[in-house]
Amino acid sequence: MTAGASEFAASGSGALGSGALGSGASGSAVSGSGALGSGASGSAVSGSAVSGSGVSGSGVSGSAVSGSAVSGSGAPGSAALGSGASGSAAPVSGASVSGASGSAALGSDAPVSGASGSAASGPGQADVPSAPRARARNRAAVGLLVVRPGALTTVQDLGRPGHAHLGVPRSGALDEPAHRLANRLLGNPEDAATLETTVDGCAVRVVAGAGHFTTATGAGTATGAATGTGAATGTGTGTGTGTAATPGAGTGAVARTRAASGAVAEAVVTGAHCAVTVDGRPAPWGVPFGVPDGAVVEAGPAERGLRSYLGFTGGVDAGAVLGSRATDLLSGLGPEPLCQGAQLALGAPPAAGPRPRGAVPDVAPWAAPPGELLLPVVYGPRADWFTRRALRTLVTGDYRVSSASNRIGLRLEGPVLERERDGELPSEGIALGAVQVPPEGRPVVFLADHPVTGGYPVIGVVPQEALAAAAQAVPGTPVRFTPASG
Repeated sequence: MTAGASEFAASGSGALGSGALGSGASGSAVSGSGALGSGASGSAVSGSAVSGSGVSGSGVSGSAVSGSAVSGSGAPGSAALGSGASGSAAPVSGASVSGASGSAALGSDAPVSGASGSAASGPGQADVPSAPRARARNRAAVGLLVVRPGALTTVQDLGRPGHAHLGVPRSGALDEPAHRLANRLLGNPEDAATLETTVDGCAVRVVAGAGHFTTATGAGTATGAATGTGAATGTGTGTGTGTAATPGAGTGAVARTRAASGAVAEAVVTGAHCAVTVDGRPAPWGVPFGVPDGAVVEAGPAERGLRSYLGFTGGVDAGAVLGSRATDLLSGLGPEPLCQGAQLALGAPPAAGPRPRGAVPDVAPWAAPPGELLLPVVYGPRADWFTRRALRTLVTGDYRVSSASNRIGLRLEGPVLERERDGELPSEGIALGAVQVPPEGRPVVFLADHPVTGGYPVIGVVPQEALAAAAQAVPGTPVRFTPASG
């Protein structure tokens, strides 16, 4: 493990086309390069046309060119005028399109057809979708746009065990019970991917009609025979409901509530307790809540503990590597840590209909982050490299979590463990939970992204089931090793 390694790295930034997302009940769209095609049901082509929950933008219309008025298809993600909406049309020079189709909107394909047309902005009202249209939108593909990545937010699932012989560690969620609980509350498969935040949470915008979303970042472009400019805005709000459980010194509970009507996805936050908001309005922690199209879901800084888990119906659909979507910071496998502007697709939501009894809990136990971290340890395989005094010191000494800890290992500050032997070992296999002692003499507990081999002696191993609490141990947390029973 690299001395002083820290996961609190600054994130990069990326731009998505040239527009902004709409939020809440009404949609919004921003036109970049591209034009509205004329003819029947032409859809708005823009550098970054992004739908909110409204059908139209805010009074966007095509101007009549060559005797052919432009009309919108009324679909989410289109900046075209929906039926019944109004807005003033203003022609934009140089915006004719003829013949072939072009592509736009965050790198996705959007056909442009007909003789000519132009995009314009107007002060009309955003259309409120009818019930059938809203239901159709709810069935559309949903994705996430990263608004605030936080200090370190990664995609995690249950990891990729069984590849140590290839030099690949298990990785996966550090607080596995919190990750599993998020999926269980949402009715997801247990191996669905969640977002693991560190220290200060993250914020993502939920976008319907995002079938083109991937884990890639960067700028979207629009292509075609001509360009035009125009913009439309819309406003709206949406909130989730429910009652958050209050963390206690020992155990608490999390409960389930129905999603808000009109939501395009359900979300839940587990793990470290934090403030949760939807478009700035409070939402429950530990309880699934509905999220409308275009709304920003934010998990705030951890109030107690270190890592929160933000789950969505369907799970984060990042590309799988060796059967897992988990980000491995040591090997570099899996998706990159989140950066501003990154796009993430969500998987298909769980099938509708009755689920087996107990599949989705009404109330589930929740363990508060530790005030003191108690780690059972099984001595070996290299305990004979240490003095008897060192073996006693390990289980009687006062240790604390170092700020140099990360997903690779929990570094500890405290008494030095004396060696019986000098020299170093040939590299040998390292297990999850191994307590390795580098030359400085202070133990390191290896976590999910640990190396699979090492040459420093391992004085003992902490059983895997005890490691979840280590994921929530903030720097300065007291640590005490106890001999494992049985």
